[in-house]
Amino acid sequence: MTASIPIYAPLVPRVEAGEQLPMEVRRDHAIGLPDDCAPLVVFLASEAGAAVTGQAIGIGGDKLTLYSHAAELAAAYQDGGWDVDEIAREWSATFADALQSYGIELPDLDLSASSTA
Repeated sequence: MTASIPIYAPLVPRVEAGEQLPMEVRRDHAIGLPDDCAPLVVFLASEAGAAVTGQAIGIGGDKLTLYSHAAELAAAYQDGGWDVDEIAREWSATFADALQSYGIELPDLDLSASSTA
């Protein structure tokens, strides 16, 4: 969980006090705490997860997701490699128009209420 996303900032004191995140945050927003990620890491390192390679997997709160493989949308080349200024120039010239949403749109919710799920 991160305090850097304004919609979740009111939850930080509640988490620090040991309260659970509301169900709508854990399920609909797929936001959780570090302990929510640990089982996926252990699974992927286990024999049961040995055949899982090259996948885009998300885990957060109560949600486990498998994402489709990304397709290359744009490419650029710079002889000798890239520096920050060249990336910035190329990003706006080549990549900015190809950006895509990752599919989750956060609704405007009042998450400052003190009820938890």
